[in-house]
Amino acid sequence: MAVQCSEEPRPVDGPYITYNEAINETAIILKWTYASVNNTPIYGFYIFYRPTDSDNDSDYKKAVVEGDRYWHSITDLQPETAYDIKMQCFNEGGESEFGNVVILETKVGTQKTGCPSNGDFPANGKPPHQLPAPHCLPGFHQEEMDCDMESDTLLPQHMSNRHLPVYHYSTSAPEHRGPEFCPADDSSLQLLHSSHQPISV
Repeated sequence: MAVQCSEEPRPVDGPYITYNEAINETAIILKWTYASVNNTPIYGFYIFYRPTDSDNDSDYKKAVVEGDRYWHSITDLQPETAYDIKMQCFNEGGESEFGNVVILETKVGTQKTGCPSNGDFPANGKPPHQLPAPHCLPGFHQEEMDCDMESDTLLPQHMSNRHLPVYHYSTSAPEHRGPEFCPADDSSLQLLHSSHQPISV
């Protein structure tokens, strides 16, 4: 007496994608339902996806979901790219027909903007609009001149020896006036002898 072996029939209808969402620029999540025909058992699902602008079937990638799980996330996608997505279910008898096809686009990639290493300060390390500290002309001591810090405008200030003008800062708006000179004091002038020795007056 011959023994007849029955082969397990393959699934007929494919799963139906009911939900799809882009999680970020490289990942999406899918949910689906499946209604078995004639109580045909299934072992899992195949998810096929490729960029929408491709017409080559070899560009499809396949993700395998085993068991009776009805959701899956795909995480190897490109930013701001639309994908065609379709599914099958399978068992030992083979694969089902494809279910519905959905098109889903990943999110736009975000670019990180770096901050200056010294915060909002410029390269010289000083805060914006910070005025430099007042300084006097080289060769003279601080007590010999009056360097008043009043604003970022330099105005001439007479020195005690009345030889050279010194500049100080002023908060007032700059006035339109002619240059100021320190009048020379003839009594304090010295003439140099040909031997470079000063001649007293």
